[in-house]
Amino acid sequence: MKESIENKIKESLKEHELPYDATAWTSMSARLDQSMPTQTSSNVVKWLIGGAAVVAIGISALYLLNNEEVKTKNETTQTAKKEQEQTIETENKVNAAAEKQEPVNTPVTNIPEIFDQLFATQIDNQETSSTSLVAELIDNGGIDLQRITTDESTSNVNSSVSSIKIPAVAAICANESVTIENTNQIALTIGLNDDQITIPAGKVTTFVPKYTGVYTVSYVENGSGNVDACFTVKQAPRSDFQVDMTEKYDEGIPTSTLMATSVEDAGYAWVINGRQETNGLTVKAHFFTKGNHNVELIVTNESTGCQTSTTKTIRIDDDYNLLATNTFTSTSSDPRKSTFMPYALKVRNVDFKLTIIDPSNSAIVYETTDASEGWNGIDKRNGQLVDAQKSFVWIVRLMNPLPGEQPEYKSTVIRLN
Repeated sequence: MKESIENKIKESLKEHELPYDATAWTSMSARLDQSMPTQTSSNVVKWLIGGAAVVAIGISALYLLNNEEVKTKNETTQTAKKEQEQTIETENKVNAAAEKQEPVNTPVTNIPEIFDQLFATQIDNQETSSTSLVAELIDNGGIDLQRITTDESTSNVNSSVSSIKIPAVAAICANESVTIENTNQIALTIGLNDDQITIPAGKVTTFVPKYTGVYTVSYVENGSGNVDACFTVKQAPRSDFQVDMTEKYDEGIPTSTLMATSVEDAGYAWVINGRQETNGLTVKAHFFTKGNHNVELIVTNESTGCQTSTTKTIRIDDDYNLLATNTFTSTSSDPRKSTFMPYALKVRNVDFKLTIIDPSNSAIVYETTDASEGWNGIDKRNGQLVDAQKSFVWIVRLMNPLPGEQPEYKSTVIRLN
C-alpha cells in the first residue's frame, strides 16, 4: 500500500511545472530586501527558486496522500455497508420463510449439527458448495433433512431397519400340517428342540410339528442369529381303536365291534368307507359286502379343538345276503325247513317285499311282505307244488335299508321234495 502511494506521488510530480507569476516574484523580492542584507541578484534568485520548488513539492505530496487515504476509506466503508445490508436481507428472508413453514412433528434438537450437514460435501451424490445450499435454504423456506445426509448416515439408518418378513403362523395342533412361505432372500429356520426344518429363500414348505410347545422362527443375518416370531403347537388327543369280529351278526345284521383304546375328554367320530356312521367310544359297524373296508376314528379334544385320526382296514370274507338258505324241504315237519324265508328278514325290523320268479318264463310264483309267511313251494298261478330240484329266483326289496346297505338282494332257491 505504501509503495503504491509513493509511486502515485512520483508519477504526479514527474515533469510538473508551476505557473509563472511576475507579481509574486516582485512582492517576494521586496520583502527579502527589507529583511535580509542585500546580495547579488543572482544569489537571491537562486534561493527564491529553490524555496518555491520545495514548498510546491510538499503541497502536492500532501494533497495526493490525503486524496488516496480518503478514497481507500470510502471504499472500505461502502464494502462494509453493502455486506451488512446483504446480511440483514438474508436474515429477513430466513425469518419470513420460517414463519410461513408449518410446524413439523419431529423436533430438530441440534441446530449446529443441521448446519454442519448443510455444508457437507455429499448432497444427492453431487458436490455442492455452501453458497448454493444457503440459497436453497432461503428459496425453499427450510432445510430438507432427507436430502442433506451423508452416505454413512444413510447406511446406518438402512441397517437399523430390518427388511426380513416373518410369515405369520397361527396356533396349530401336534401332527397337523401347515404350509409356510419364505418370501425373503435368506433362509428361515423353524423348530423346537430336535424338530427343525429350514425353508430356503423364496421357497414354500409344508411342516408337520412333532411336539407340543412353542416353535420359533429364526434367521441368521450378518453372522448373528435372530428370533423374530414364534407359534404354539397345542396338545393333540390320542387316537387308536380295536376291532372285535367274534360275533359276526347282530339281529341278522353283519356286525363288527369297534372300540377306542384311549379315553379322554374328547369326542369320538367313526368314518366307515368315507361316510360317518356313528359316535362314541364303542360302536358297531356293518359291512355288507366282502373285501377291504376302511375305518377311521377321529378324536377331537373339547378344550383345545385339536383333532387326531387313525385309519385301519378291515377284511370281510363274504357278501351279506340276508342269511338266506338256497334250499328248503316242503314236506319237513320243522317249520324252519319247510318254507323259504331269508332268516335276516325274520329277526330284522325292516320293511320288505319277497318275490319268487319262475326263470323259465319270468312269471311270479309267490309274493309276500310278512316275514312269518315263507314260501312253501306252491305256485300261486295253479295252486300246485313247483317241480322239485328246479331253481327259482327270489328277490327281496328293502324299504328302509341301513346306511351303506343295498336296497335289493337276490339269489336262487330249490325245493328238494
